[in-house]
Amino acid sequence: MLIDCQNPSTVLDFTSSLGSQDFVWTLPGGSQSTSGSLFVNMPGEYFIDVTAPNGCIGRDSVIVVQDNSQIQASVSHNGPLTCRNDSILIHLNVQTPIDSITWSGPEILSMNNGRDSIFVGAAGV
Repeated sequence: MLIDCQNPSTVLDFTSSLGSQDFVWTLPGGSQSTSGSLFVNMPGEYFIDVTAPNGCIGRDSVIVVQDNSQIQASVSHNGPLTCRNDSILIHLNVQTPIDSITWSGPEILSMNNGRDSIFVGAAGV
């Protein structure tokens, strides 16, 4: 399972079709829980030990991985804005996969289809 910036948590559920069973989750830090649904927001290996009515014990685990990948990007422009140059092109060069780009600021005149370049007509941040 993966947790990341978009999905910083997940739920691990225990269900059984064999009726009532005793179980215990063991969390990465060693603490334990007997909750059927376990809210998880930390990476690590989560174990579940289940005791069947006949006394047999089974163990399973799930590994939760946290993806903290940082977006690698740089911005370039053909500026500055001047009296003779009333608009500039700003381009975002992204080296890591991303889902979307959102620009904000004063006087965005246009943007290209890939949304990685805009023309602006006013200074700002």
